[in-house]
Amino acid sequence: MRIGINDLSFFYSFENFHDALEALHRYATICFQIKKAAKNRTYSNLEESPFITAPRKDTGFELVKGFPLRKLLALIPDPNERILLSTILSNSATADFSDFPFLFDGNTSSICAYAAENGGFVASLLSHDHFIAPVLTGTRRGMDCTLKNIATVQHLQDYEIALGRRIYQANSGKHKSSRFNPYGKGKVASPMDLTDDEAQDLLNRSVPIGQRFYGKRNGKYYTFNCTQNNIYHGYRSDDLSEDIRSQIDPIFT
Repeated sequence: MRIGINDLSFFYSFENFHDALEALHRYATICFQIKKAAKNRTYSNLEESPFITAPRKDTGFELVKGFPLRKLLALIPDPNERILLSTILSNSATADFSDFPFLFDGNTSSICAYAAENGGFVASLLSHDHFIAPVLTGTRRGMDCTLKNIATVQHLQDYEIALGRRIYQANSGKHKSSRFNPYGKGKVASPMDLTDDEAQDLLNRSVPIGQRFYGKRNGKYYTFNCTQNNIYHGYRSDDLSEDIRSQIDPIFT
């Protein structure tokens, strides 16, 4: 899944130069977080290149009178933010777009229509009160259409499960680090010999099979169970079936 760059959010103007640059800074901060989380698989539902934009590119319209977008981008003081925004606004992945655009506040967008059909996420510049909301409601083909909007850190937190964030939580009382642990009546818990950071990294890259996630590290297999929401416990699975191993092995070479 990729997040659409919401071109509609760039159609609104700011009252002054300072407000426009501050909004672009906040937008870059959000996009940096998304990009990092996609790369390290914290948001496991996103592709490593997490953004998609429309092939049509117009940086000539003015976010502030006398300051078209392309000029504002050149004046952003942080070079990393300047490069990131220039890249995601013009060089992100593109796709074949629908003939039925998304209509919102009198403007249409093909990229938002694509997003509606492919996961429903867009990243919006906070250029108007419209984009404070976590959900944007427009129309497509004469019918209501909603998009999951990301314009603030809170929006990212609201949507972390949908984006694929899984949180590892050690259950050291049951799964010991170096031995099998008898518990209950005739039950034995498998060990968990990974550190919390190693387990989190493996969970981020793990494979969903049935109701569980599975991974492999240093020749050993691991199972992760969801305990609530997006919280997972994990343990080593020495007795994993050949069917599951055959699905994991090609991924964890």
